[in-house]
Amino acid sequence: MRSFRGILRSLILILLLFPLSGSCANGPHEEGHTDSTAYIEKEMRRMMRKHHLPAMALSIVEDEEVLFQGARGYIDLENKIPATAQSVFKLYSVSKAFTALEIFREIEEGMVDLETPISEYLPDFSIQNRFGDHGPISIKNILAHRSGLPRNGCITCLPDENDPYTLEKFERSAADCYMAYPAGFQYHYSNLGYNLLGRIVEQNRHTGFASYMKTHLLQDLGMESSTFHLGEISDMQEVALGYEYYKRKQYPMLQSDINNVPSGNLYSTLEDLSAFLKALLNNEVFAKENTLKQMYCDHYSTEKDPETMGLGWKTMKITGDELMIWHDGGPDEGIGALVAFVPNQKLGIAMVANSTRFSSDKTVPFAMDILTRLLEKKLNREVAKAEKPPEISLPAEVLKEYEGNYIAWGMPMAVESRKAKLKGKVGGLALDLIPTSETEFRVSHWMDRIGLTLIIRPPVEFSKISITFTETGSPLQESMIIHLNHISLEICPRYPELTSLNTRWSHFLGNYQLAERLPGNRAGELRGDRYSIYVEDDVLKVSGTFGPIIPLDDHSIRIVSGPFAGETMEYFPESGQILHQNIVFIPKP
Repeated sequence: MRSFRGILRSLILILLLFPLSGSCANGPHEEGHTDSTAYIEKEMRRMMRKHHLPAMALSIVEDEEVLFQGARGYIDLENKIPATAQSVFKLYSVSKAFTALEIFREIEEGMVDLETPISEYLPDFSIQNRFGDHGPISIKNILAHRSGLPRNGCITCLPDENDPYTLEKFERSAADCYMAYPAGFQYHYSNLGYNLLGRIVEQNRHTGFASYMKTHLLQDLGMESSTFHLGEISDMQEVALGYEYYKRKQYPMLQSDINNVPSGNLYSTLEDLSAFLKALLNNEVFAKENTLKQMYCDHYSTEKDPETMGLGWKTMKITGDELMIWHDGGPDEGIGALVAFVPNQKLGIAMVANSTRFSSDKTVPFAMDILTRLLEKKLNREVAKAEKPPEISLPAEVLKEYEGNYIAWGMPMAVESRKAKLKGKVGGLALDLIPTSETEFRVSHWMDRIGLTLIIRPPVEFSKISITFTETGSPLQESMIIHLNHISLEICPRYPELTSLNTRWSHFLGNYQLAERLPGNRAGELRGDRYSIYVEDDVLKVSGTFGPIIPLDDHSIRIVSGPFAGETMEYFPESGQILHQNIVFIPKP
């Protein structure tokens, strides 16, 4: 049985709801901003102290002015190398925003059209699917992570800046992949999609992606110290090491190139990110004034798929009605990054830190807090606090419709109605679901009701969780959506009873060792990690980040939740191996 603390952490990405923290150094143009500067420095110190960040760097830009730019701590703890505005941090998925910017430059030049299927630009591209005629995958689908493409490609290839065919390998390997969802059906984050966009850039510009982006886009944005290849950085001592904090000790993580160059291999400095924010806020990226605004529009979200996403950027509202544009990167590899800005007010923030703990559940609330404070001061107004929605009564038959076993963050969450009340239980944690409309509920817990949370301060504020049940229909749409403080969400599908699955699933059970997937579905070099497929709480699961799975037939498995939700795993009875994207599961006794 999981510990109470572990359950809470898994349930909500919990620290999303913690008070925010931080730490800092001095920066230019602080006259007239003394109060804000002191507040930012205090919050940076608190963030670093609370989350054990070896280094953190942060910049605030308004219009063409850098209000604050500072770095604190060490990018290399062992050699005591201090962080500066010139330190180089890997930005990981923030790279996607730059790939999207280049695609929109090519849209302006008439090379790319948003609605055109990707196959028109990449005729060798193909992919398998379980959905019949799922419709074409458009450039627009990919930019908004609504393409239905899997998270990663189906081949392992080492990064090589001298190999001009790396992205072509991703294109061809897709033929061995399966669609996770029909195109346009649901938000599903895909590195493969952005790598394919990078391949289109190569085709249109007749040169390698990394070299073109450095000599054109990055330099045009004033990012002279940024690059898509580690080997082009002149002073390797300026490159921040990543760190993982465990049992009061920091473990260093070397940064190296990955083959997902367009989706996650950009290196940059705080100084360059300040220049980038200036260019964005003053619309200096494109020839046409409205091009940037097109990237900020939420083109796809619905009640059943409420994730707000522009074309290359994530979006959300702050201070009531202001649109915040943002993208995060990392931090599993030891570096976390975030760029966020409010275009209407020409105000932005960039931050990086070298820790696996610097994830979006901490960076996004931190950025919102800083930007909200600055906007309140700039606009001379306070943001009204959201009121708790009132409780309503629902008929027992309505509550009965929502009963079932859902999958939330890789764990079963049982929902049942008792005495005209809806209850939820996940990992031993019992929750009351209070209706505020026929489909929407807020969450309550007994610790809140007796005031115990004011004393023990649990890591989650239950009052900031809300739940929406979608209308039943397609099995892919029967789900519960958990919203976390209106910042992030989790779509939690129903899980069927194992006895109702029309397949013999017991042959999947066992222990496996992972290996790299090579062309021809061959197993390459073995990895050190081992995984298991097992049954727990009447749910079939894969250990690690994969979570619950559902057998589709004797040879196919669908992943239910987590980063690979909707994706297909293939079972080969002759060898007992299971293939998923660029990984081979090799059975072990």
